[in-house]
Formats: sequence, C-alpha cells, structure tokens
Amino acid sequence: MVCLPNNFGGLGLKKVSDTDFVMLVKLGWRLTSNPDDLWSKVVSNKYLKDQSFFSVKYHNSYTWKSIMKGNEVIELGAKWRIGDISKIKFLTYIWIDDLVLSDVALNPIPDELLELTVYPYLVGIAVALAALGITAAYNYFHKKPKVCLDPKNFKEFQLVQRTQLNHNTAKFRFALPTPTSVLSLSVGKHVVCRGKDWFGEEVVRPYTPITLDTDVGYFELVVKMYPKGRMSHHFREMQEGDYLSVKGPKFGMLVGGTGITPMFQLTGGIIENPKDNIIIHLIYANVTLQDILLKEELDGFASKFPSRFTVYYVLSQPPAVPFFIIILLIVIKSHFWSALYLPSLNMFINRQILRCGPPGMNKAMADHLTALGYTSKMHV
Repeated sequence: MVCLPNNFGGLGLKKVSDTDFVMLVKLGWRLTSNPDDLWSKVVSNKYLKDQSFFSVKYHNSYTWKSIMKGNEVIELGAKWRIGDISKIKFLTYIWIDDLVLSDVALNPIPDELLELTVYPYLVGIAVALAALGITAAYNYFHKKPKVCLDPKNFKEFQLVQRTQLNHNTAKFRFALPTPTSVLSLSVGKHVVCRGKDWFGEEVVRPYTPITLDTDVGYFELVVKMYPKGRMSHHFREMQEGDYLSVKGPKFGMLVGGTGITPMFQLTGGIIENPKDNIIIHLIYANVTLQDILLKEELDGFASKFPSRFTVYYVLSQPPAVPFFIIILLIVIKSHFWSALYLPSLNMFINRQILRCGPPGMNKAMADHLTALGYTSKMHV
C-alpha cells in the first residue's frame, strides 16, 4: 500500500506490514475515542473535513484510494467468513485484538460505539478499520480447536451417519458442536455413553472412539450390538438425527506396595497434560505408614490438581489411634467403596479400574470387582 509523504498530504507509509496494521488500528481508535484531542482534530480536518469517520468516500491520499479499491473484496470476504456483518457488534472478543485492548484503559470506549456493528469497519475507507476486520477474520479462523468433552457432565451429540459393517456391528458418526471442535481424548482412552434399555431404564457403558484429535468436527464409535445387551439396545434403536449422551473418562486405581511405580508414571502423564481431562481416583494399600512410597509426590498431585486426582491410603497395620478415629475411618472406607465403586449404582459404571500390586492382591481385587458386577473389560 503506497501513499504520499507527510509533507504532501499523505500518511507517509510505503507498505502496510503487520506492524503498520497495528499502528493504524491504534490511530483509528484514537480518532474515534478522543475526537477533541489536538492530533484527532488535525487529522480529521485534513482527511475527513465535514464527513463522518465511517462514511467519508474520497480523499486525495493514495492510502485512502487504495483502501477504496479493496472495499468490495473486504466486505465480501468478511460476509463469507463471518456471516451477516450488519448484526455483529464490534465490541466482541474476536474483533478486538489484544494489542488494541491495551488502549482501552487509557481511552475509555465512547457510549456511541457500544452499539456499533462491524459493518462500517469493513466497508469504510479507514485503514485502521479495514485492517482490524482482516486481522479479526484471520484470528477467528486460526484460533485453537474447541475442546468439548467434559469428564463430569454428560453432553448431547447428534448422530449424523450410521454405517452398518456386518450383521451386528455398525459405525456411528457423531457431530461435535462446531466444525473445529475436537473430542480431546488421548489415544486408547474411552468415553462414557448413556442410553436406555428395553424397559426405559438408564444404562451407562464405556466405549473407545476410533477417531483421533486430528479428526475435527466429529467422532466415531464402532459398536457391536449384542442380542441381550442393554446399551446394545440403545444403539440398535438409534437413527440419524438422534442424540447420544457422552462424557469423559475416569480412572480408578487399586495399587499395592511397589505397584505404585507404573501407576505413578501413568498418573503424572495424564494429569500434567493440559490437553487431557481424565479424572483419577487412586487407592494405595500398604502394611504400615512407613511403607508408603512416593507419598510426598502423590500428595503434591492431589494438591496441585484437586479436581482431577484423589488418593486414598489404606493400611493393614495402622498406627495406634483413638478408638473413635478407627471407627470413623472404617465408616469412611465403607462409604467410599460402596458409593464410588459399585457399578450397580449407575454412578461410576463408567470408571475403568486399573490394578497393580502383588499377585495375591491382584487376584483378590479381581475377584472382588467381578463379584461387584465389573466385567473383565472394566478392570485390568
């Protein structure tokens, strides 16, 4: 973009780079927010005369002329990218760049701009406003994909395509909220699906998507529908356009002694990954208090990530404590076990249980979990 030098009535710019765009945006903001400023009066008298900043049509400056030539392209491009620009308020986050926001503290937004739409910013000839529109559109289409999976709450996802693979297996494609949304699920992790069986009773089961986070805008499940499967009934009845309730995964860990080492590595990898949203509950069993390994680190995880990691220490030979405290611990342990890990309650049937410890403990815990209703796929 070329214009005349300052001493010949131009803005003195030969080429508008990214840095110039920012500078021009600030100049435009200064003009509109401080019209009584000496600089604003000089510029307005020089370029605008008696016309509005948003409606001026012509000036001898090469800068204004070059912007005029791009008006149609800018307007059409903005409509294609954003939608009806006459209804989009300027004072929204995608239209205000961080560099521009820094000026707001010094120059409060005038009342007359609060209801302003982006339309004059895209069709006007002001360099600052045109630059702002282009920058905002670019930022809008280059922002990070939206993460939509919630490990605590079920969300509804619409079935957009059902493909039958054989007599009892089908592939289900579900749309995410936006074309740029991702499921945000690590490789090998499952989601929790909620549906209803033949009697209309709620049923919850874990499934592993076959899609990755590189597949934006949708996720897919391959489901084998068993004749007597309660969740299978729900998937069998699903048609395109129906909705499925889905939420993120949770892990339960049963650990004994030195079995904490692989679980510690897995826990750290999950909760320290900002892109992972898995919730972990760890029961760590030892003989005495002195036998607990990595306690300081585990307590650190629980302190740093209280909403995603909880650890419970269980001792077969606890230290001497008053009788009432022992009773309290027994009650807490009993309540925790029944409320947190019984699949029949339909509260945490979505939980995947990982076991790691001495052979005797592993076998005993596997038998207990099976007796409680956990299938072999739900604990490993």
